[in-house]
Amino acid sequence: MNKEQFEEETQNIFTRMVELAFEFVERNVVDIDGIYVFVSLENGYFFNVYYKVNGHYTEINNVNKYAKEQFDLSMDRMFDMLDLGTEDVEELKAVFEKYDEEVPKSVKLYYNPKTEGFEAKLGYEELFTGDSEKTAGSVFDDWLAELSEENS
Repeated sequence: MNKEQFEEETQNIFTRMVELAFEFVERNVVDIDGIYVFVSLENGYFFNVYYKVNGHYTEINNVNKYAKEQFDLSMDRMFDMLDLGTEDVEELKAVFEKYDEEVPKSVKLYYNPKTEGFEAKLGYEELFTGDSEKTAGSVFDDWLAELSEENS
């Protein structure tokens, strides 16, 4: 099994995750400035997304607060996206294991729909295991707060 196949398979999963989040906002390149996907494999599987909408960082359920075009933000639709993303996270772990690569503890994906710029950052350090207050969700929230602060 070679490195090229591994990289192709992981890139395909990363692309699928971003596409899933982009489809949720109907591939809107006018309102959507950025798509941020956070994945944790540290203690189970975690997948969540937030967006930069017309200059504002926001979680999924608040996208319509900043977007000119309004999207279907029903709970069923949001949970469907998160469930599909979590399935991709499980597949991502399987790909790392198949190629005997170290499974990352976290993955941060960024996509700019206007420029088609894409970044993937893999983290191998534990972010919350052993901390009685932190969870994958709080690490996700911290990333949103960090980016909001950097860009305010």
